[in-house]
Amino acid sequence: MDQPINSSSKKWDNIEEVYQAPDFPVKKGTVVEVRVETETSIEKFDQGTYSTDVIFHNWMYIYNDRRIKPFKLVSYECLGTGFQAKLLFVKKSKTVDELKLACQDILDVYNYFGIQMISWVNKKV
Repeated sequence: MDQPINSSSKKWDNIEEVYQAPDFPVKKGTVVEVRVETETSIEKFDQGTYSTDVIFHNWMYIYNDRRIKPFKLVSYECLGTGFQAKLLFVKKSKTVDELKLACQDILDVYNYFGIQMISWVNKKV
């Protein structure tokens, strides 16, 4: 699934309706399990170039002109209509919610390919 859907039929999800911030402190060494539910299957998407595990593996953000890679992907499992991933934090900003930034990026990619996200839940492992 390397082709976007027709731009006139795209629906863009609102991160505030999807993302649940962690209710626990996230710091260096914390392992977070991310569970995402989608309206439709992501199995075909995850067989393409932009698969979710590849996004997590390569994900970083820019802060003060530096590229920050805050976590390592420990495990990833496609669950049909969603996924479960475990992320090990190797760096943690005191001012940035890296999970929310990652959620927004994956949300945008999914929406670009016509996949709607229902929920993103963070759980401490």
